[in-house]
Formats: sequence, C-alpha cells, structure tokens
Amino acid sequence: MKPEHKLRMIRKAYGFTQTQMAEKLNTCQTAYGKLERDQTAMTVERAHQLAEALKVDPRVFTTHEDIVLLTTEDHKVEVLFKSELNKVTPVEEPSTHLLLDIKARIERIEKILRPLKKPRKRTSQLKALW
Repeated sequence: MKPEHKLRMIRKAYGFTQTQMAEKLNTCQTAYGKLERDQTAMTVERAHQLAEALKVDPRVFTTHEDIVLLTTEDHKVEVLFKSELNKVTPVEEPSTHLLLDIKARIERIEKILRPLKKPRKRTSQLKALW
C-alpha cells in the first residue's frame, strides 16, 4: 500500500479535512493535496511530521507495508501493520474461579437491592388510607 493512500485513510479516520492537515503541517491545502495524490514526493522529514501530527509510527509513511486501522468507541484511531497482527496476543478467557466470584458478588448486590425494588404505593392508594 502506498504511503499516500495510507495518509488519506488515516486522515479520514480521524475526520480531518485536507485544510486541517495542511495547518498541522504549516503548509497550504494545495501542497498537502499534492502529497496525498502522490504528486509530491514523500520525504523522510515529511513522513516524520505527518507521523507526529497523526500520532502514528513514522514507518507508516516510509514503507509500502499494509496497515489496519482500528477505531475505538471514544474515536481514537490506532494504526497497526498487518504483519504485526499475528503478534497480537489473544485475550484470555476468564477463569471459572473468576466467573464464580463475579456471580457471587452480583448475587450479594441483588440481595441488598431487593428491598429497594418493592413497588411504592400510588397516591390514590395513600389517599384511601387517610
């Protein structure tokens, strides 16, 4: 994947416009657009500026290695190299002991909350009692 394509993908994932990216790089939108369209060479210096602005590894813009973008619920973007995906350690399944402990805690909480869940008497019922 060309660095220019990765640049466009990451910029869009962050929701930045070309104008906003140009401002981050202290350049004009036209110059930035040429960079994304591969009409201007990607220098090592520019790659480092982009990496700093987008908070990614500079190698993203200096290699043709494919990347994967992960977007979290709080709109943070994480860039991973596809070659590194195999190195990601899978999340371990919770142990039976841990699950039983959690279940016991939930049961204790429910026991405490049970008296609070009793239905309240309606206003009309209260008036009848007067």
